[in-house]
Amino acid sequence: GYSKAQVSFAFNLSDTGELLDVIDVRDASGSKRLRARGMDVPRQVKRAYGIRANFMCDNSGYVIGAVQQKGEELEITTAKHEAMRSLHDAVLEGSDDPGAKAVLAFLHGWDPARAQDCPALASLWKDIVSGGNVVFKLDGAPGYIHDRPSVRRRWEMYCADKTASNENVGYCLVTGNVAPIARI
Repeated sequence: GYSKAQVSFAFNLSDTGELLDVIDVRDASGSKRLRARGMDVPRQVKRAYGIRANFMCDNSGYVIGAVQQKGEELEITTAKHEAMRSLHDAVLEGSDDPGAKAVLAFLHGWDPARAQDCPALASLWKDIVSGGNVVFKLDGAPGYIHDRPSVRRRWEMYCADKTASNENVGYCLVTGNVAPIARI
């Protein structure tokens, strides 16, 4: 249920889902150019076409509904943002975790048409909309929201429900649980 992703930014959210600021998590060591940092996140979907959101880690088109196209043209992608909101609603429905509530409040309260006017995004706007992945952090709490135990449990239950109909299941040699066999 997890994979490695290249993450550039963390959105620092208040308990009510307000975007307080953006934390640049890119790595500058060994190079003049900033590089995205490898991070373990909930499993990323493979996208060649269509709209398919990731859980707790995605690009600006899904998180804020805005992405930079070739040149200077900004595209507002409300359908992608709605797909991300729907996925998080399905996974986090009924959660009491403050981090989960903050992410849901952010996704439900965000207006992609006003994304460019958000003061918290102003200083890193061009870098954010140029395609780097974004994760979420709860203000004042250590770590990232996708690493919180209750959020991880919800994600794992969601993955188990999605793969329950999968015929390629077997016993995990590590946990002893029946789970889907990894595709290789």
